[in-house]
Amino acid sequence: MALRPTPSTRTSKTWRLLADGLGEYWLETGDHQNPSGNMLYLKDDKYQLHAFWEDPKTKWRVVPVPGSGEFWLVTGPNHHQPGEMLFLSNSIWKSHAFWHDPKCQWRVMEVAYGLQPFMLSPAENWIVGAEGHRTYEDFLLIWQVGGTHIHNFNYDGRCRWLLKPASNGEVWLITGSEADDPNVMLYLKGDSFWVHSPANPDPKCTWLVVSAGDGGFWLVTSQNHHDPNQMLYISDGQWKHTGFWEDPKTKFRFLLNG
Repeated sequence: MALRPTPSTRTSKTWRLLADGLGEYWLETGDHQNPSGNMLYLKDDKYQLHAFWEDPKTKWRVVPVPGSGEFWLVTGPNHHQPGEMLFLSNSIWKSHAFWHDPKCQWRVMEVAYGLQPFMLSPAENWIVGAEGHRTYEDFLLIWQVGGTHIHNFNYDGRCRWLLKPASNGEVWLITGSEADDPNVMLYLKGDSFWVHSPANPDPKCTWLVVSAGDGGFWLVTSQNHHDPNQMLYISDGQWKHTGFWEDPKTKFRFLLNG
């Protein structure tokens, strides 16, 4: 989700709310801010920024304003300073103890959410079927001991992936730290999916993340891959692949906590 304090369309004012899956959010600077990919938090009565990581002391609550579609932004119970609400006054960010102040409300706007640079430095992502993905919208790609699996998106940390950048703009696709089979590199060879240790990254195992321009992506083996130019998708409850074309029913979303 993107946050703007007014109906402004200026991208330099856009923020991102990243859900933790438990009802709280991190508030992170948008792609056109400087710096981008930094999270905002309150500490020692000051607003501070640092590079995003899943810090439990920097999470916010989004408290709905009844009947209005707007929200109050309130520091969470484990925040450095809990129970404080964010507001603007004379273009200056301020805070005070939370109450239902009608002059401190915010509007949240949904935006297309795609793969961003901060998600690679390093961060673990879910790979989720995009809208219309062969009836598998919102299904996760999972590698478990023994092979490929899917299930409906549920914020399960065991299903996250690390997209490790290669030097040429491609990525290695590595299972996350909480996976059933963690820290292994996925590749395609001989029409089958395989994994091996990423200790010595194999240049024949890189992938391309091809933007569809709408927040969705195709996941495609690179030209130097063991089996090049093959796109990954879900069909009949299984991982499948075929020669890449811009098939609208094979797109994925990459989600970092929301």
